[in-house]
Amino acid sequence: MKKTLLFLLYIFGMSQLSAQDKIDQAVQNLENNYTQEKVFLLMDKDKYVVGDNMYFKAFVFNGYGRSAISNTLFVELYDHNKNVVDKKTVFLKNGEGDGTFALSDFLNEDIYFVRAYTTWMGNFPEEFNFMKQVPIYNPASEQKLVLDKNTKWSADVFPESGTFVDQIPTKVAVRLYSQGIPPASWSGYVVDAAKPNEKIISFKNLDQNVAVFNITPAAGKTYKAVIEDNKGTKQTVNLPAVATSGISLQLTGDEKGINYKLKGNGLPQGLQGYSIVGTINNQLVYRANMKTTTNEAASQIPNKVSNDETAVLNLTIFDEKQNVAAQRLFFVNPKKLNLDEPALAFSMNNEPRAFNSFDIEPDGDYTNYTVLVRENLPSENKNDNTILSAKWLTGDFTSAIFNPSQYFEKTSNPEALDALLISEKWQRFDWKTLLEGKTPNFNYKPAKNLSFKGKVTNNGRFIPNKSVNLLLKTESSEKNFVPAVTDDNGFIYLDNIYFDEPLTISYYLNKDKKQNSDTDNLN
Repeated sequence: MKKTLLFLLYIFGMSQLSAQDKIDQAVQNLENNYTQEKVFLLMDKDKYVVGDNMYFKAFVFNGYGRSAISNTLFVELYDHNKNVVDKKTVFLKNGEGDGTFALSDFLNEDIYFVRAYTTWMGNFPEEFNFMKQVPIYNPASEQKLVLDKNTKWSADVFPESGTFVDQIPTKVAVRLYSQGIPPASWSGYVVDAAKPNEKIISFKNLDQNVAVFNITPAAGKTYKAVIEDNKGTKQTVNLPAVATSGISLQLTGDEKGINYKLKGNGLPQGLQGYSIVGTINNQLVYRANMKTTTNEAASQIPNKVSNDETAVLNLTIFDEKQNVAAQRLFFVNPKKLNLDEPALAFSMNNEPRAFNSFDIEPDGDYTNYTVLVRENLPSENKNDNTILSAKWLTGDFTSAIFNPSQYFEKTSNPEALDALLISEKWQRFDWKTLLEGKTPNFNYKPAKNLSFKGKVTNNGRFIPNKSVNLLLKTESSEKNFVPAVTDDNGFIYLDNIYFDEPLTISYYLNKDKKQNSDTDNLN
């Protein structure tokens, strides 16, 4: 996302920023060195049979917009033993590309994995590569896939902003994790470990991923959450130890922006010296320093920090020693995800091999459309990851989220998405690393289209250090002449080219004036 606005707050006893403190330098490091890409593959099916073609459309983002960093995407198909079954190199134009895997009849019936990444993404943690499980069936295979209906799950609890401070009312998210299908219904309650039979608060899941409850912790007490699914399976999770001093960051949203409250306890100088930093896509959008000696402050961050676009805001509180004191993610959604859906008026002919067509009204804001045609096969356990959920959620978080597309549908529950973000952490950078001035190791440069290496021979002999004229021709293009020079070993290099159909390359050797030019095909 292109940053156009930066808000500095001077109210509630907040002072203007110093010119070059550690946080300023860390932010500069972040903005200059942490531009990253994320990938989503739109696939024509959720499961395949050997002999099928696996079609995919690739979208590469830099933040929330199409990436212009890379022009080449690598897509790989793995078996469950991490052996490469097939791989494709995909040309990207305006952050989009497409490709196909032809599934061999000899593949065993199993779960396979599709991985996609750019060269530039190799400079950052591999966990952010696109990865998708794909079942492939084979009627002739002795090995058969069987749905595991008793998938185990685990749970954890996350206080808002990551702090659990004495006498400060705190919202707590409960998160369920499962490698398969999590229980559709689950609930729980909180107890004091000293009185395990007395329920302090009860809660019920908002969806299959999260629940939420509110509690005011007391110092010296130990709290436990007991979670139980609809089959009677239970798990007990300890809440964090109650801190006698610290701060809590509480966020809510409305049409105008993000409302935040800071509450401290046991702070000798109150909030004096604390600062707030807000980033979106690793770009600074909000900054404030505090001067107040009280333990509370509140204000609003306007939606304009995201250019009035949907985004995830990463808000961090630093103490007077510039250590991270609290962190919170928040979904900025000023337009309420009012997505335009093209009206397709046509009657479907469901006869075998029938022809169907439809028209899309032209829109000046869009030049390209992607149309996905799939079989209408309803599933009891919907687990979809769409381009919207990949753009705003799964592309930036590495933990397993069941059915992430639900958070970006018309019937979505904003409270559930907020609880999910309370349980997440922005891991595309680490403030400790930034404050120390460290940068990523840039071992990989962006791949700009495709590069090829060719060997020039004459009567089977290598021809080193020779000027040649290359003739490039595809079935649909005119002939193109490209001059080149062979290296010491007789090789030439074609960099940054693209073609999506068979390409024939011939070359002409430049000889002495008394000799005729030789023509040959490039090996």
